[in-house]
Amino acid sequence: MRPLRLTIEGLTAFRERQDIDFADLDVFAITGPTGAGKTSIFDAMSLALFGRIPRVGTSTQVRRFISHGSSEAVVSLDFSVGGARYRVRRRYRSASSVSDVTLELIDPDGESSDLENGQRAVTARVTELVGMDYDAFQRAVLLPQGQFDLFLTGDPGERRRVLIRLLDLERYVEAGRRAREEARASTAAIEARGARLVALEHATEATRARCRLERDAAVSRRDALGASVRSARASATRRERAAALARQLGVDASAWRELSERAARLGDDAREADDLMRSARQAESSTRTRLADAEAALAERERARADTSARVGTAEEHAQAASAIETCDASRARVAARAGELERARTAEAVATAALSSAAGALGRALGVVGEAIRIAHVGGEHASAALSTARAGRADAERAYERLVRRHLAAGIRPEVHVGEDCPVCD
Repeated sequence: MRPLRLTIEGLTAFRERQDIDFADLDVFAITGPTGAGKTSIFDAMSLALFGRIPRVGTSTQVRRFISHGSSEAVVSLDFSVGGARYRVRRRYRSASSVSDVTLELIDPDGESSDLENGQRAVTARVTELVGMDYDAFQRAVLLPQGQFDLFLTGDPGERRRVLIRLLDLERYVEAGRRAREEARASTAAIEARGARLVALEHATEATRARCRLERDAAVSRRDALGASVRSARASATRRERAAALARQLGVDASAWRELSERAARLGDDAREADDLMRSARQAESSTRTRLADAEAALAERERARADTSARVGTAEEHAQAASAIETCDASRARVAARAGELERARTAEAVATAALSSAAGALGRALGVVGEAIRIAHVGGEHASAALSTARAGRADAERAYERLVRRHLAAGIRPEVHVGEDCPVCD
């Protein structure tokens, strides 16, 4: 940032408007008696850029510096940043707490265009353009009078603290502290590495070769152990599968028990059908016997009737013949009834035979399903037992290999600490 033109009016000693042109100046000095307004020039520059004065605690107290007899104070600063020219203007009134603040961009032809308005917006934009805030501006550009007096008259330690505070050198002091800590840590690490190198001076090519062989052996053991672990994991997987198969066999066993119960019920039905068949056959035999007796009696009656009809006798004989005929008719009716009973017995026998055949077929199918399920269960149980035995053997082999590797690893860790002429680090 380069100041180009400063305008002051109604601020401290500058009651009338004053224009200060910095455009053609590179190095300059501001001189004058006490109270002439030298400090007010820098106050006006700081007020224009950031709305604050070093001698005032807050921006609301700026109105205390309005010139006696003036109703307002106006400061305006033209400055350039990166080849562009800007103008910031602030107006403070003694009778109002509201201030007018604007930031304009000046083109090469002198025309201006508004960029920001308002106290906060203008201050934020100026801070962005200048690249520093008010505190940084006071430390890097302006040295307040009180701080300058301490810097001139204080002891060297006080001057150092003032410079650190003004130039914001605390970060570099902290960086130096951290650098010293890192240097101490690096020195300690170097010393530790040096001690390690001294301790390893006895290492020879033969020792390194032996260590390489031991390392290769350890790698081989590690690979073998990895294979054992993979085998154990595979065995565990097979064991899990066997357990799942066993659970499935349990489910199948419950189904088989249900089938067995159903087969038992079918056997009971078959036995009842057999009993019914025997009863029907006995009834058929009895009915056939009675039918034969009835047919023989009917034939005898028919012969008697024929004999009676062939004879022409007395009325008593006719009455006897009529009685015999009635008896024959009754016998014929009983024979017909016995024939109906025989037909019903035959129908019942046919129904019982069909039921018995159906029950026998269902029983055969059920027995076949149960037999096949039992065979599958036996095969699955044999497979599960074999898988479980294999898994247990693989686990035992893996545990033994792991124990051997642990013992070898412990021995390899102790071996570098064993030296000829020194006590054993294990048993002293």
